Amino acid sequence: MFGMFALRLTKQSYSLAWVISSWALALTMLVIVVIQARHSVESQTQLDALRRLAPAVISAEPTPVAPAELGALVERLKPMIAPSVAMTLQPGGIQVAADNLAAYNDWLNAVNLLLATGGEVRWATKSMCSGQQCPNKGFLIVISGQRMKIATVPVKP
Repeated sequence: MFGMFALRLTKQSYSLAWVISSWALALTMLVIVVIQARHSVESQTQLDALRRLAPAVISAEPTPVAPAELGALVERLKPMIAPSVAMTLQPGGIQVAADNLAAYNDWLNAVNLLLATGGEVRWATKSMCSGQQCPNKGFLIVISGQRMKIATVPVKP
């Protein structure tokens, strides 16, 4: 009789130990999941804060200046330059030319005046020649103008 009772008690103890250990494992896993979830939320909050601190990505795209605006600039500058220098509007930009080499200072002043009065226009030399290489045997430069279109590019998360 005693052996049977001991066997029953052992089976009950075994079942009770199995249930207790299962519940302990389940609670341990639950605690681990809660801790990891909290850590994940904190990490996401920190990442969002860092994204807000990141500098904006900026793109600059050149756009040509309208020919009408270049023509108005040429007409405004013509009275300010020496008679030995010609400033004309060409299809590729503005041409500044001097017919002889002695007019170098006047030609250079006209080019500098054009570059200085363009405002936010960025100038680029399309062609330039001097002396024997020029068709007019003096100085010639063709300058084109561009404006930079600045835009903020949205950052993908």
